[in-house]
Amino acid sequence: MEVEAVVLAVEAAPSLWSAADRLRPDIDLPSAIRWTRRRVGAVRRCLTALRGLMPQTFASAPITLSAFAAAIGVEPMLPGARAVAVDYLQQLPKPLGFGPLVVLGGEVTLDVQQPMGPDPPRELF
Repeated sequence: MEVEAVVLAVEAAPSLWSAADRLRPDIDLPSAIRWTRRRVGAVRRCLTALRGLMPQTFASAPITLSAFAAAIGVEPMLPGARAVAVDYLQQLPKPLGFGPLVVLGGEVTLDVQQPMGPDPPRELF
């Protein structure tokens, strides 16, 4: 399922939980909620960054895909926003831009593998 379709379904649903349950009936509810939150969070981070980079276009729009789509008059929003924000694609995070993944705290995550080496000594108490 496309990221944009997931976010639009969450925006239209009464709650994230109900949207997650409807979108991913094949897995248990906590997993479906995590799956949905990852997609919604990534898009909201993109929209927040886009609003900061282009305040003249998005200052009055709430941080929702449907509001941003209405502000620039395109459907689907993410591919359309790439055309509008072409100068900022290297700075914008995925799924909108090509920038690095940003995690909470503003740290850039470049490697996903844990470091190699022996396990630390166990604590006895």
